Amino acid sequence: NPVALTHPNGDFQQKDIPFIVIWLVLGALFFTLRMGFINFRGFGHALDLAKGKYDDPNAPGQVTHFQALATAVSGTVGLGNIAGVAVAVSLGGAGATFWMIIAGLLGMSSKFVECTLGVKYRFIN
Repeated sequence: NPVALTHPNGDFQQKDIPFIVIWLVLGALFFTLRMGFINFRGFGHALDLAKGKYDDPNAPGQVTHFQALATAVSGTVGLGNIAGVAVAVSLGGAGATFWMIIAGLLGMSSKFVECTLGVKYRFIN
């Protein structure tokens, strides 16, 4: 039989949603709506960029689109995230997988806005 978790004083433990999680979800929903569902509309274009369809050998710089993408992903996804996903799936099952997919889709809009602002305000030396 399941037993509820209690504090040392006997009170039942409650797991509230942290404010930062709510803030990130609301921000991602805002950017998804404001950018016209760019996370769905721009997916094909993102694949074309990663495949090198728009690479120009005469462009300034030494990094291709794919190399920049790989560097950004390696900086974002680490061993802790990979292990965290494995633990979440093993403990939460299909429900955890569903919510990770939703979080990923919403996170695409936030990442799009972040990268767009980075490109708009960058310096090329």
